[in-house]
Amino acid sequence: MNGAEKKVIVVGVGPVPRDGALTKVYAPGLRLFAFSQYIHEAGFRVIMGERMFESEHKESTGEPLPWETRLLSFDGDECADAIAEWAQREKPIAIVSTTDVINRAAARAKVQIEPKSAAPPLWLDINGHPMAERQELSRVHSSDAGLIEQWKYLIPALLAGDHFSVCSTPQKYALIGELGALGRLNQWTSGCDLVSVIPPAPVFHEQPPAANTKPPEIISQLNETDFMLLWTGGFNTWVDEKTLFEGVEKAMKQNASIQFVLTGGAIQGHDERTFQKFKARIETSPFKERFRFAGWVSLEDLAAYYKRAEKKGAAINCDLFSYEALLGCRNRLFSWARFGVPIITTALSEITCLLAERNLAQTFPAENADALANALLKLAGEPEAGRNMATRAKKFFDEEYQYKILTTPLIEWLQNPQPAPDSGRRNELYDAQEALLAPRESCLKRIFQRLKKTIMPF
Repeated sequence: MNGAEKKVIVVGVGPVPRDGALTKVYAPGLRLFAFSQYIHEAGFRVIMGERMFESEHKESTGEPLPWETRLLSFDGDECADAIAEWAQREKPIAIVSTTDVINRAAARAKVQIEPKSAAPPLWLDINGHPMAERQELSRVHSSDAGLIEQWKYLIPALLAGDHFSVCSTPQKYALIGELGALGRLNQWTSGCDLVSVIPPAPVFHEQPPAANTKPPEIISQLNETDFMLLWTGGFNTWVDEKTLFEGVEKAMKQNASIQFVLTGGAIQGHDERTFQKFKARIETSPFKERFRFAGWVSLEDLAAYYKRAEKKGAAINCDLFSYEALLGCRNRLFSWARFGVPIITTALSEITCLLAERNLAQTFPAENADALANALLKLAGEPEAGRNMATRAKKFFDEEYQYKILTTPLIEWLQNPQPAPDSGRRNELYDAQEALLAPRESCLKRIFQRLKKTIMPF
């Protein structure tokens, strides 16, 4: 069987970017697209299963992709059934899954395949730490109920996966700890590296999308002397909307040229509160006319905003201090750098700390509005220095952060995908956890027993 005949099922949450189609593309869709793209380019036949967010659950439109695409059901059980049915019919050499909810479905699918020996090896991508992300969502909604829900996704995946990938080195070590807690660090996996690091990177192949010939209205309204501070993408739970607003407003008081321009906004069905809180703050500001909202825009329009920010401006990322920020990553930074846009960001994640160390971005401490204002004023006052910094950042990312290079561990694994050394063996360490809890009727015991009854596919 040659490479072109080897099938790989790649599943995840969309939408993925398609020319002439969607305006909302989130991190899971970018990851699904990138993995599918480079597995396809490596010579494998890709069958991509795409599950949409509930509010957008329909077939994607736009230009067709160069590999086969299918729509996965929003229902978790039906999603698992579909993956299992595809695997039994298509006989892939492996299943590659991205995003927590799909990882659980892929784990369930693995144990449904008969005979068990025919189940293809399973690569699970965990792009950002799920429990840390859920912790921030719990903070936003003032409820920890979602943490139990996240366990329902995470535990079956960690028990079933044959190999894992994450977005940062800190997340790798966090995941190793979780695998150990579930008994996956055992006699059989000793000496086996179960986790690969695959950071994000721009998904555009060779060239980013060309900017529209006619600039968007908001850009047309700016003067040539205006410094455009650009926000792109969703206001997720990790966004420090308070520091963002206060820091920008402080800078506006001292520099009349600063204009805040936003593309993106609330993430429907996930976090709509953070963005609403940010907008509410702006309503009370004496500078509210200098905060401009474009909403979600096309890739072509987004390219026009990047082009304007590259000329005179910068793009900003503002994180709360959280484990999510320390363990995760920020896709948007990679796109900004690819377009040559100067970057202002908190220095918390692995990539932002690296940018700070190499002087490739203007960074500031988390939750410090004064430091943010000073960083912004420095860039606005020295636009040429900002452009020089952006040029060096672009060179750095172009050379070291290409998905073709970053996905090497995945492509190498697909050349000869194998089950994990402990696959199919009794997990004595996991079984022992129940015995350890037996002496006492505790809340922890009740939670564990409930989880075991409802989520374990084994």
